[in-house]
Amino acid sequence: MPSPWPNRPTERAECQRLRQAIENKGGRPAKNYAAECAMKCAETTFQRFMAERHDLNLPTDNKKTATRVKSVLALTSRKQLNEDAEAAVRWRKMVKDFDDWRRRR
Repeated sequence: MPSPWPNRPTERAECQRLRQAIENKGGRPAKNYAAECAMKCAETTFQRFMAERHDLNLPTDNKKTATRVKSVLALTSRKQLNEDAEAAVRWRKMVKDFDDWRRRR
C-alpha cells in the first residue's frame, strides 16, 4: 500500500523549481531576497567572503556588510532584490559565488 504522505523533499524541490520558473518569467520572487540578504550580512562567514572577494574592510558588522553588498550589486535599498528582477539575478549570483567559495574552504 502506498504511503499516504507524499515524498516531502521531492515536493519541496518541485515547488522551488516552479517558483523559480515564475520568477524567471518576471513574476513574484521565488523567496524574500531582501530578508535573505539581511541574514547573510550578519554571518561572519559571509563577511569574510565579502572581504576577500569584494574589498570589504575587516573587522566589520552587518550594517557595513549590507552597505558593501548594495554597492557591489548597484542597489539603493535591499528592497530592490524583491522588486527588480535584474537585481535578484545579481543577488542569486553573489549567493552562488559565496556558496562556491565556502565549499572550497
